[in-house]
Amino acid sequence: FRFGLSRKILNSISYFNNTGVDSSVGDRLGKLALTDEGFYQRETQVLSTCLAGDYHVACVIGGGFAEEIKGLVYNHCSLHRAAKDFYK
Repeated sequence: FRFGLSRKILNSISYFNNTGVDSSVGDRLGKLALTDEGFYQRETQVLSTCLAGDYHVACVIGGGFAEEIKGLVYNHCSLHRAAKDFYK
């Protein structure tokens, strides 16, 4: 990106969603104990709220300290599954 294009994109974002997964069941740092379905529902709620309010949303994934890597990756992908299902 050139700086000017990047600035235009950044200026159009209404909501920045940092969708971490350190709140999952079994995560040694997060204590909310969200399930796989809980992460999906969280992402769907955020996306539907942003669309209803006509907000432009930028989402990033991060966090997660569970020892079981497959589950960690699956929970990170909940954002992508929700976006795919929501924006069909």
